[in-house]
Amino acid sequence: MTMGHATDLPILTAILKSSQNLPYVGVIGSLAKLAVLTKELLAAGVAMEKIESIICPMGLPIGCNHPGKFAVSIVAQLLQIRDQITVPCLSRQSP
Repeated sequence: MTMGHATDLPILTAILKSSQNLPYVGVIGSLAKLAVLTKELLAAGVAMEKIESIICPMGLPIGCNHPGKFAVSIVAQLLQIRDQITVPCLSRQSP
């Protein structure tokens, strides 16, 4: 979490240029913000495949922007991704 776009860009640039393969890099914001960040990250020399790994907007789509519900949707998404990585059988949907 950062304080806004001014701090998102340098932090994302450093993270995405690193050699680490992170399972979750999320940004709070809109698709319009992601479009701006994509242009800026490309200009900063970040590979498109790394940029495409960004999850923006963060959280599961629950249809509400209330801060508490938004926080729960982000935590739920983090748990979902963690479980897909650590417990592969949980990532399969039952018939």
